[in-house]
Amino acid sequence: MRKIAKSTEPAELRQWKQDHPHLTRYANLNGKNATIAVKAQGTKVIDAIRTQNLTDQHFLCAYCCCDIRDDKISAMNEHVEARDINHTRELDFTNIMASCTTKGQCDSAHGNQLLPLTPFMIACETELKFRFSGKVEGLTGRAKEAIKVLNLGDERNNNRSLIERRKLALEVILLDQGITTPEELNDLEDFLADILAQINTPVAGKLAPFAPVLTNILRNMI
Repeated sequence: MRKIAKSTEPAELRQWKQDHPHLTRYANLNGKNATIAVKAQGTKVIDAIRTQNLTDQHFLCAYCCCDIRDDKISAMNEHVEARDINHTRELDFTNIMASCTTKGQCDSAHGNQLLPLTPFMIACETELKFRFSGKVEGLTGRAKEAIKVLNLGDERNNNRSLIERRKLALEVILLDQGITTPEELNDLEDFLADILAQINTPVAGKLAPFAPVLTNILRNMI
């Protein structure tokens, strides 16, 4: 995870709240019994929320940090505090982020479970410890619970696919920095801060897939 700094809510969401003060549920945005005009407005709100979240997150999933596109197949609006837990935050932009749509992890795994450690907390960058193997370890009880709830790959038999994707992505980022093996980083101690700065600089508004994972590893090396 990487701490997400939220921008202000999209104008489309703000307008919806003004036009429909009694339609406070997320499901109202594409309600089956709504008029064509209301459905069209709701669709624009859903798309605007997703677009703004992706911009805030530099086009990375809020939880696993894989790359996601601005379409409903790749990314979805995820409620950190689940809708069934707190109805009052269903249209609260500060409670919504963009998640990948990967089956069995992130939003798909979260469901209505409580999430004790979230990307809105700076602690998400320190209580999770990533490794070049692609695995993640929880350093606190709430971090371990978050890994379990979101299925973020602490063991291969839990989420082999994510672990392998992370490992490959780390290798790609290192190669872009001219580093062929993780062991070479041990001889580059004086340059780790420069490497961190480069991988955390968005290009055309985007960060490399799983860049926050490598950031986590390098920070633990400094």
